[in-house]
Amino acid sequence: MAAMRALGVMDAADADDLGAMAMGRPLKAAPVIDPDAKGDDGLSAASAEIFGLSVFQQATSRFQPNLDGPVDAGYRVGPGDELVLILTGDVELSQTLEVTRGGFVVIPQVGQIGVANLTLAQLEDVLYTRLGRVYSGVRRGADA
Repeated sequence: MAAMRALGVMDAADADDLGAMAMGRPLKAAPVIDPDAKGDDGLSAASAEIFGLSVFQQATSRFQPNLDGPVDAGYRVGPGDELVLILTGDVELSQTLEVTRGGFVVIPQVGQIGVANLTLAQLEDVLYTRLGRVYSGVRRGADA
């Protein structure tokens, strides 16, 4: 109801009345409704409900960002993030690396690498440099 007031869709009194009806409370200035009266559609006034009200009464995560899946190159890596390192070629390696609270990952035979607050693009550069020191085939270019 606050959103409808803020958007100017209805004034405060109408929003309060609508909210009261939704919660089953009587209106401040409740109109007189004969519960036995039938409308043109054959429905009683007591069975009428506000169309679409149930949409706003239910909690949903539909509009929250998707927290799974790939992220863009500007994403900043932080503690608790998981990185998946896959090397193919002369060396076959698949490793899931969790960023520690200290902001680093440990890659077997490569060592500890500080990754906290790096963007994914920066992280890629760091990984190429550090992995290239240990594995000669890890480099950028056509002959990589």
